[in-house]
Amino acid sequence: MTANLCNKLGLRTTKADISVSGINQIETKILETARTRIKSMHGDFEEELIFMVVPKITARLPNEPLIFQGENIPSNISLADPEFYKPKRIDLLIGVDLFWDVISCEPSEYPYLRKTKLGYIIAGKLPSKKDAGRYVDTLCHLITNDGELSHDLQRFWEIEELPLKHSYSSEEQACEEHFTKTTKRDTDGRFIVSIPFKATPDELGDSRGIAERRLKSLERRLQKNKRMREQYTAFLRRYEELGHMTRVAHDDHASPVCYLSHHGVMKESSLTTKLRVVFNASAPTSTGVSINDLQMVGPTIQQELLTILLSFRQHPYVVDADIAMMYRQVNIEPTQRSLQQILWREDPGDPIVEYQLNTITYGMSSGECISSHPMPIQPSRGVSRDIS
Repeated sequence: MTANLCNKLGLRTTKADISVSGINQIETKILETARTRIKSMHGDFEEELIFMVVPKITARLPNEPLIFQGENIPSNISLADPEFYKPKRIDLLIGVDLFWDVISCEPSEYPYLRKTKLGYIIAGKLPSKKDAGRYVDTLCHLITNDGELSHDLQRFWEIEELPLKHSYSSEEQACEEHFTKTTKRDTDGRFIVSIPFKATPDELGDSRGIAERRLKSLERRLQKNKRMREQYTAFLRRYEELGHMTRVAHDDHASPVCYLSHHGVMKESSLTTKLRVVFNASAPTSTGVSINDLQMVGPTIQQELLTILLSFRQHPYVVDADIAMMYRQVNIEPTQRSLQQILWREDPGDPIVEYQLNTITYGMSSGECISSHPMPIQPSRGVSRDIS
């Protein structure tokens, strides 16, 4: 009997120490027994039995739903289990000593003699030489074809297999189509991408006010940390020298405009840049909408980490490389650069200057996708992958 059924029936259990030996002589310790009566729902059969209490007897039986035509059963026949063809939990397992009483119409106090194709067999209750009051050991010959094992094995191989082509959602598919139609290259061969919007930027409100307040707050912090102020200034100065941002006049930009606040992130372990300036594209404008709210994130087109690690086992040598300033290697469509403007000045006493960020910006929700997207389409754009 399962412990679950025992609890449902509210049976009182008795401590026991029984060894149940099954196939391959694998033993299971039984620590509790419970006494109760079983009774037929279709007759007068009734028997009081002592059950060994276990957490689980076996898997659901049958393992798979069976094909059964119920109309073939005569109407005057009452099945002990009308839904025997449906997989169900097994809560009781009776011994062979009672089994023959159950299937025989005329129960007997003596052993049953049955004729089989292998000869006559004797079954039923037989006296034992051992003390009937002691549980020494019990044999349990229960064999099932565990359907869960095959299912688990199938799941194992599915996990171990290299991932197949990802099935994109409707938004991811729309993002892919957007890149296919809008991605191009300039005269220097550098890719130009367009920010994938799922809603019009006209929903943005005023953002200059909060950007200016946060700039002044940043300046107060930098005034207290000379080393950080020098690194911050050097970072943005280099940003402009590389052409990654351009100074614009206050009235020299298209509408709509979105100003991004920014702050510094220190990384002392970095071998190159100890400080990196990151931009906040999630700050809400006066309408409560941020520029990140309007963007499609796009699909993840990089390989999963597990696939990359497994690739290291395919070749004796591996070349590892890093793309310096990866985001800033891809330009943004010029007509969209007014949507990623910042405010900056090297000295708090100077006038505030507006800049447009010309490349993919750290902090944009679509940044990861649009920075990686040009790489897979290079062969179709006439760029060779061969390394000379």
